[in-house]
Amino acid sequence: SDIYVYFIVHGSKFLENNGRLGFIISDSWLTANYGVFLKKFLLEKLKLKHVIYFDKRVFAKRLVSTTIILAEKIKNGVSRDGEVVFIRVKNVNNSTVEKLRRIITEGLDKGLCESYGDIVVTKVPAEKLSANEQWLPYALGLKYYLMLKNHSLLVPLRRIADVNIGLFTLANEFYIVSSFKKEKFGIEDTFLKKIVVSPRELKSPIVDAGSVVNYVFVLQ
Repeated sequence: SDIYVYFIVHGSKFLENNGRLGFIISDSWLTANYGVFLKKFLLEKLKLKHVIYFDKRVFAKRLVSTTIILAEKIKNGVSRDGEVVFIRVKNVNNSTVEKLRRIITEGLDKGLCESYGDIVVTKVPAEKLSANEQWLPYALGLKYYLMLKNHSLLVPLRRIADVNIGLFTLANEFYIVSSFKKEKFGIEDTFLKKIVVSPRELKSPIVDAGSVVNYVFVLQ
C-alpha cells in the first residue's frame, strides 16, 4: 500500500464520535489493487461522506493526481445508510472553490449525476458501493456507466477478450507514427502496424481499420 493508507488508518483512531477526518491523497487508490483495503476500511470503519477528484494536478511540482476524502466517525458503529458524494473538479478557481464549499456544507437535493460547470457531482448509495470495484467511474461522474453497469447484456471485457496494458515504451514520439509522418518520411508499410492510441480517436464502438490514423513502428 501507499504510505498514506497507514496515515488514514492511524488518524482515524484519534476521532471521537461524530469527529471528522479529511485527507489530501493521490488518486491511485481508486483503481489500484491496494485500494480495495482502503475502500473497505472507509466503508466499514467510517462513514465516507465525500470523495473529491481533480482532473488537473493541484500541486504544480508533484507528478501526482489528487483526491480529497472526507469521512466521519459514527457513534455505536458504522451505518451504510446515506450516500457517498463524488465530486469531480475539472478546473480549480475561486468559483469552483465556492461551489465545493456549498456542496459540502449545504448538500444537494438533485438526482444521481449533475453537472455544475467545472464541477460534476455524483451521489451513490453507500450500500451500493463495493470495495472490490473501481471507483474512478463514480469520481469522473460517468452518468451512462452508472446507468448501464448492472445491465444484463453487459459483461466484463475479460470474459470475451484478452486484456492488457498494451504498448508502453515511454517513447511514443518515436514509436507512434501518424499518417502525416508516414508520408513525410516515406516509411514502408513493412515496418508499421495500425494502432489506436486513444479511445478519443474512435467514432463508433466498432473499429474500422480505414479510420485508424496512427501506426506503431515495429522493428524485428
